[in-house]
Amino acid sequence: MVRAIEERLRKREEVIKAVRGFALKASQALGPLTAILYGSYARGDFNLWSDVDVLLVVRDEVALPRKPHKRVELVLDLMPPGFEVHLVKEGELRRALARRAFARAALAGAVVVLDQLGLAEELRAMGLGVEVRQGEGPEGLDQED
Repeated sequence: MVRAIEERLRKREEVIKAVRGFALKASQALGPLTAILYGSYARGDFNLWSDVDVLLVVRDEVALPRKPHKRVELVLDLMPPGFEVHLVKEGELRRALARRAFARAALAGAVVVLDQLGLAEELRAMGLGVEVRQGEGPEGLDQED
């Protein structure tokens, strides 16, 4: 039992590192951003068929296609296999969190892996219980805020 728990924690840490690496590459293409791991890997209840749910939040000034499915094309070549990525602007995220309970529920217990926009404290203030896991560079993940 202990071994299974340790393996699950190890796998989750690998995914957090992979998301951070992806986010750093995406920030080179999109500018400063906040990357949030949400869903089963953030909660720790993932299974063999789980995908890695990532929300990339960019500044409002970034030109994104209007259609959400077209937005992912901006980072498609950077995405590791098994990643499900959504891109939103800061204002879009704030409006969704203010107006939609399902948006707040989706981000409850999420993990902020890169916060170049400084949104983590705002998410915490909303009572979402987000975990902040960022450090300097991909190897800095062991530093928790």
